[in-house]
Amino acid sequence: MTRLDPARLPVQVASVVEETVDLFKAQVPPGVSVTLRIDAPDAVVLGDPNLDLRGALIDNLTQRTRRRMGLS
Repeated sequence: MTRLDPARLPVQVASVVEETVDLFKAQVPPGVSVTLRIDAPDAVVLGDPNLDLRGALIDNLTQRTRRRMGLS
């Protein structure tokens, strides 16, 4: 039997990614379409469920998108 660290619990990746992409879509310019494809909808990772990674993910997505669009 494996004992889990109380700070690291199973976190469903798809739900975090979906929420993050929804927030990200609100920041993209009009005319830009964002499509999400999740190939592993049941994927789970061990993490701190109280740690809000959405902000860091949105910053990363925004920076990468701006670079690809030549906006930064």
